[in-house]
Amino acid sequence: MLRKDPRERFSATAALYARWRPSYPAPLRDHLLGLVPAGAGGAIAIADVGCGTGISTRFLAGPGVRVIGVDPNPDMLEEARRSTPDGLEVEYRTGEAAATGLPARSADLVTAAQAFHWFDAEPDWFTAIEHGVAPHRALRGNVETEIARADDVGAGCGCAYP
Repeated sequence: MLRKDPRERFSATAALYARWRPSYPAPLRDHLLGLVPAGAGGAIAIADVGCGTGISTRFLAGPGVRVIGVDPNPDMLEEARRSTPDGLEVEYRTGEAAATGLPARSADLVTAAQAFHWFDAEPDWFTAIEHGVAPHRALRGNVETEIARADDVGAGCGCAYP
């Protein structure tokens, strides 16, 4: 059986992915930005790894927040660029989770919205992210596990997983 290169997995469906994939609730953005230590200084820089069509990249961007979306799929990145309105401080780059191409200490926070399960992430990847790209440790797991609580009805990604 032939297996499709994972970097091209969504090439034929990038436009549909962008159209039908939901965004995220506002409390999630506030939560993630709250992970950046006080005194980070200046604009917050976020590396959104596995950004796909840029849904999470655009969601995180805003006043005082610069986001670099990284994805290995050129079709997904093209859709991300097409879908990103002017005025957002967003940049898209070709790269992979284990080889983002980002310089050391270039991000205050690293996110991987709904892409982490596609990564070939060995333990060294976490070390590289924690000690390379981001200057502090702020790794978090699944959105539901970390911020969705019974008493916090505004949290969670709303993905309706079974």
